[in-house]
Amino acid sequence: MPASHGRYAGWNPAEIRRFCRKVSACLRCRRTRFFLHRAKSKCEPCSKSNNTICNGGLFQLRHVAILRQHRWLAALAFIEVDQAGAFRHHRPMCGRYDNLIPREAYVNLFGAKRLPDSNWPPRYNVAPTDPVPIVRVDPRDDVREVTMARWGLVPPWSKAIPKVPHINARSETVGEKPLFRKAFAQRRCLAPATGFFEWQQRDDGKQPFRFTTRDDEPMAFAGLWDYAKIDGADLLSTTIIVTSTNPLVHPVHDRMPVILPASGYDAWLDKETPEDEVRTLLAPYNPNLMQSYEVSRVVNSVKNDVPECVEPFFAPGSMIERNHRSDRAEGGQPD
Repeated sequence: MPASHGRYAGWNPAEIRRFCRKVSACLRCRRTRFFLHRAKSKCEPCSKSNNTICNGGLFQLRHVAILRQHRWLAALAFIEVDQAGAFRHHRPMCGRYDNLIPREAYVNLFGAKRLPDSNWPPRYNVAPTDPVPIVRVDPRDDVREVTMARWGLVPPWSKAIPKVPHINARSETVGEKPLFRKAFAQRRCLAPATGFFEWQQRDDGKQPFRFTTRDDEPMAFAGLWDYAKIDGADLLSTTIIVTSTNPLVHPVHDRMPVILPASGYDAWLDKETPEDEVRTLLAPYNPNLMQSYEVSRVVNSVKNDVPECVEPFFAPGSMIERNHRSDRAEGGQPD
């Protein structure tokens, strides 16, 4: 395994087993067996159980051709196959964020001309499949509006809601993937937020971080929307586009949502904008305009949608606790 890839921490092997029971790999020697090759209960060279995908980051497959014939299975298992015949298993990308923007603020912040009749509460822990407000141009009358959509894109041809929600689209391939290609060309939207969460693997578990703008102003993720008819009812759904990280996010995660500059909202929502211009907006956000801090692990559970999810966490030995002690030593007052 190339040393440059290091240990890809944070992957839960149980998730691979749940989706992909015919793939097995030895944790110690990295030997793999796929599909047509019957796996033994023990790996003979090291006598270690081989029914678990390893926690390493990247290693060569012996039967890559077989895996490439089953890319749908690779997608379910968060596996990416590259041209060199290697695979890498990924953690979910942007899977949680918060939106504390008041309903009335959407008019000035995002130029919305129409709002839903009903209000929506502040969300401290938005999770996949939740209904979320998006800003789009209604194709029926070309009015920029705020509407509610299910987070997890459901393509128009679907007869049922996918078991694995399509909450993210990669900026590098969003214009080519059949699932997102038409929406990227014609149905772009803004996904308003006030921050997003990413997790860092530690010896004692996963530590969540919250990322916001430096001035704590609202932001908008680059999103897509689409319609589907499920069980005779129209379903509006959305996904968030992710890109490579900037230096602020990189120590915690290898992907981040595309945060659009306010000057780019009009171009992003206008389906007549040339594709080359649209793609220039899919860059990592300026790290000098962002900040991050550790938050309580209460946000780890999607059941918790409380203010504590977004408050700084002063854990002993944490980055924030050390900065807090430093400020007090210099005579500063705690926030």
